[in-house]
Amino acid sequence: MITEEMKQRFGIGIPYHKAVYAGELDLSHPQVIEMAERVLGLFLNSPPAHFIGTFLYFYHVAPNQENPITVSAFDQDIATHPGQGRLLASYMRGDASIDAILVPLHEKDIEIKTLKHVAENFKTYSETVYQYDNQNHHGISTKSFELYFYPTDVRLSYEAEKDKLLYKTLDSYLPICWKFKDRPNMQLGEGKAKTVVKCKNPKGFYESVAHLSLGHFTNSTNYGIKYK
Repeated sequence: MITEEMKQRFGIGIPYHKAVYAGELDLSHPQVIEMAERVLGLFLNSPPAHFIGTFLYFYHVAPNQENPITVSAFDQDIATHPGQGRLLASYMRGDASIDAILVPLHEKDIEIKTLKHVAENFKTYSETVYQYDNQNHHGISTKSFELYFYPTDVRLSYEAEKDKLLYKTLDSYLPICWKFKDRPNMQLGEGKAKTVVKCKNPKGFYESVAHLSLGHFTNSTNYGIKYK
């Protein structure tokens, strides 16, 4: 249940009245690949347990995800939010596409044209979408997204499932330290590292997580693992 107290504390979802479309984002399109590769690096700036848990959760269960991601166009540029974790999981798993709502932010012809280029089955989105806005979150999404925007039972259950999966799949390797050439090291778990991963690039980080979790990307040259 979403209370008035929640809305006052965490912000209110306001109906978004500009044009919104829907489609299947083509994950093989060069502009989408460029966006996903950019997000691979940006996501590393979040608290490790949070973003690793989010990535792992959607990497495991993304085919059953409830909400489409949001892709907005600003002139000829595109960005994803909310939905970066879902995008990365589908991209790293090699999915062909992912469901998306498509928002031309200024309703320009060039923005609509850009979205048509990167998404298949482009059509007008008939349902009302909402603009969610507080100090930690700014994005346009579906009505049902509010169950995850506010600390509802659904949101708390989702966070608990993420944590459960994170430690179920990675517990035997903790603490894990990821080392990079061009950014600070990152660690999951307290104490001296039991597993050390050297990453050549951001993609190597996600490949190593998928490898430790499910045994994927065994032959990747983007990372190397040393067990102590």
